[in-house]
Amino acid sequence: YHAVKRQEGLVDAAALLGRAGLACRFVLAGPGLDCAGLVQRAERVPNLRIEGPPADVPAFYRSLDVFVICSVEEAAPLTLLEAMVRHGVKRFIFS
Repeated sequence: YHAVKRQEGLVDAAALLGRAGLACRFVLAGPGLDCAGLVQRAERVPNLRIEGPPADVPAFYRSLDVFVICSVEEAAPLTLLEAMVRHGVKRFIFS
């Protein structure tokens, strides 16, 4: 977890879209997500699942319809570059 990555923004977006009745699911994956109350907030959002680091990163990226980055300070996040270059993810959302 890093505050600059704003993972709580994804939790808020998932909750908002769920309340709006949109049939979408979210996965928040990576190391260190069990701090800053993030897990407790996420547990109240039925369409959001929190995972640790994916065991099979290429399969994880292939399973996504959209890749979301909520970071406010990273000019070129490594996860974005990895998703694009190494795993062919083509749909992104930047907040």
